[in-house]
Amino acid sequence: MVKRLVYQMLRYYCRFLVRAFFGKVEIIGQENIPKDQPVIYSSNHQNAFMDALIIGGLSPKITYSVTRSDVFKKKYEWFMDAINMIPIYRIRDGFSQLAKNEETFRKINRYLSQGHALTIFFQRGIMAMIFSYAAYLKGVREWHSRHKKKWII
Repeated sequence: MVKRLVYQMLRYYCRFLVRAFFGKVEIIGQENIPKDQPVIYSSNHQNAFMDALIIGGLSPKITYSVTRSDVFKKKYEWFMDAINMIPIYRIRDGFSQLAKNEETFRKINRYLSQGHALTIFFQRGIMAMIFSYAAYLKGVREWHSRHKKKWII
């Protein structure tokens, strides 16, 4: 309950800041974002933390973001969870840590099943994870096929 409140407050605050800082913001194609189906936003990665806040703040849906696991320090864990960040584990985090991505993919599946949005950022150094994402997205496509959902690209 408190985490949801933190997320909503930060979301509206981000909308305000984006519009105050950038002036008029034009979102092209927002009418193509389905209200009753999950959405995956895929973006290049320019500014680690701000990109997720801008997309999440301007999205009409509750948005979760896949985030590199090393930012999930114990003292920030509650806050990162409150703002809908999901850790993704890379080889550089330790080969044994990659198994934790199974839980990450379960969370992603649950949030998408609930009709929420997911933001995935691709950056230098995370390209090895593309194969995991591709396998995951194949699973999402299969889920959509079984549940008669459509993809909007």
